[in-house]
Parts: sequence; structure tokens; C-alpha cells
Amino acid sequence: MSRTEALVRAAVARHNRRVAAVCTVTLSAAIVAWCFAYEIFTWLSLLLASVAQGLDAKMPRHLPVIAIYIGGALFLIALALRAFPRDERAVDRRSWMAVLSDVVLALPRLTIAAWTNLTAWQRLSKGEFEHATHLIDHLREQPVLPVAQLLVIIPDKPVCRRIVLALQLAQLVELKRRQGVTALALCTPTRRRLMRASSVSIRGRAENRLARADGPHHGRSAPRRRVPPP
Repeated sequence: MSRTEALVRAAVARHNRRVAAVCTVTLSAAIVAWCFAYEIFTWLSLLLASVAQGLDAKMPRHLPVIAIYIGGALFLIALALRAFPRDERAVDRRSWMAVLSDVVLALPRLTIAAWTNLTAWQRLSKGEFEHATHLIDHLREQPVLPVAQLLVIIPDKPVCRRIVLALQLAQLVELKRRQGVTALALCTPTRRRLMRASSVSIRGRAENRLARADGPHHGRSAPRRRVPPP
């Protein structure tokens, strides 16, 4: 395995670890939030029952089933609304319906976010890692590569898209706009790591050559110079 391929594999693995951590935290927060919402729903139900029946009020028997139905309905509504794109830009004023929907659908959207974050997980095959390594090596020699020329390096268009996306998410490459042309380039930290690895490799080979030149030749030690007696 070359140094470039090891760098690509380590970057993709580091990205996947971040994705797993974010998904775990999001799912844990969603579970805690649902439990807290159920406790509030239980308290409000008991409060309303106390107002209606007085001190003899009891917890409704089918309250857990009702809570599950309400949560499921909100979850389905949040899924249905995902089909309609929203404008995420901040505005000065919002309608009360938009504010109410954000509050009511906060938990379902948090639960859905745990799954959507998992879609960022990148899984490349051995051949795709080889293509990614070849692309990184090409970008190291040619700093800027127009997007239109990507298919020359990776002819398969779906594979090319998957590899470029994985390298972008792993923060190895980035898209730049220069003179009206969208091009692919190495990120600055990636270029520095590659240059550092190349310099270390070159220095190591030079030291090995010097060690071989100064060492014994053909398994025999160098002859000692005799010093004439005084």
C-alpha cells in the first residue's frame, strides 16, 4: 500500500468515525427528548384529569397507546414535509404556523436527523480506493483539475461521483471556481501532509544510500591504514 492510499484510507476512516459519533449523539438526544416529552404529556394528562374529576382523578389507562399514536402521527407528518423543500434562510418575521410547526415537529425531525446523518457514511471498494489514490496523485502533480476532465481519470461516471464525494467529505479535496471554470484541487492540509510525507521518504532514501556507501563493501571490512612506527 502506497503512502497516498494509506492517507486516503485513514481520512475516510476518520470521517466515518465522526459520522458514527454524530449519529450516536443525535439518536441518544432523540431518545432522551422523547422520554422527557412523554413525562410532560403524562403530567399534563393527569393535570387535566384532576381539573375534570377532582382529587379522585386517575391516570388514563390507554395513555401510553395514545402517546405512541400521537408520536407516530407527528413522525409521519415530518417525513411527508421532507418532500417539500424549505427555505433555510433566516427571515425577520415568521408566521405563527411556521413557529408552531417547528416546535411540534422538533422531536420527529431530530429523530430523522439521526438517520440522515448516517447517509454520510462512505464505503469504498478496493478498486475505488485505487481510483481515489490515482486522483490524489494526479492532483499533487497538477494543482487544479477542471471538473470536465475528471472522466478522463475515472471513466465510470457514478464511480467518479462517489469517489469525489467521499474525498470531499473526508476533507481531502475541494471545489474551486477560477475564471468561470469549476475545478478540483487538494485541500491545503492534504497538500502539506503529502509534501511532508514525500520529503521524509526522500530524506530516508538519501540516508540509506549514504549508509550503504559508508558501510562495508561485499561483506568485507575496509582495510585499515598502517601507521609507521616512530
